[in-house]
Amino acid sequence: MRTLFSVLGVAGCALVVGQFSFADEPLYKIGGDVTTPRPIHTVEAAYTEEARQAGVQGAVVLYVEISAEGRPENIRVRTSLRPDLDKSAVAAIEQWTFEPAKKDGKPVRTAETMAVTFQLPQPQTEDTIYKVGEGVSAPRALKRVEPEYTEETHKARVRGTVILSAVINQEGRPEDVAVVKSLHPDLDKSAIEALQQWEFEPGMKDGKPVRVFVTIEMNFGWR
Repeated sequence: MRTLFSVLGVAGCALVVGQFSFADEPLYKIGGDVTTPRPIHTVEAAYTEEARQAGVQGAVVLYVEISAEGRPENIRVRTSLRPDLDKSAVAAIEQWTFEPAKKDGKPVRTAETMAVTFQLPQPQTEDTIYKVGEGVSAPRALKRVEPEYTEETHKARVRGTVILSAVINQEGRPEDVAVVKSLHPDLDKSAIEALQQWEFEPGMKDGKPVRVFVTIEMNFGWR
């Protein structure tokens, strides 16, 4: 039995001006001149015996702020799986440490969405889907395409975030793209179409490219 993780990359290139975290530090969005935090030390979330016996599998999606010191803080459950696994996911992420994001060469606080995936053991093949951690490196975005507003949603000034899940294959292409958190049907579709055009350096395990599960946040900020 293994509990597996994925670390979200955040799509959005600008500082969210005027947004502050609970620690009264400026909160930056990843992209542009703001780098992505990198996990240094990870801890595996534990299945509870009840969840294991019930065969429960799936993901707990968490909101996490990574401080300028690389500490996960202000952790909140965005998508629940079941209460005991939610608690296990939070307890695990609280023990992670990161190399913090940087802007202009200086460490800064950023917001992340992290999917902690609970998956019972399966035979490993070329089609096995891995999660970041435990010897599996995170895919790195080489080409990003920003999602577009539709005329209707632009006129309505719809703002917010679409959270997507995907599998990045051995060639660095996104597959099985799905909506984890919806914003608006038109913007969900736009986010999916944008992510399908991204290109990645694939995740690696034992020196070989493998299929890796990721979550991606697409931000729509009306202008």
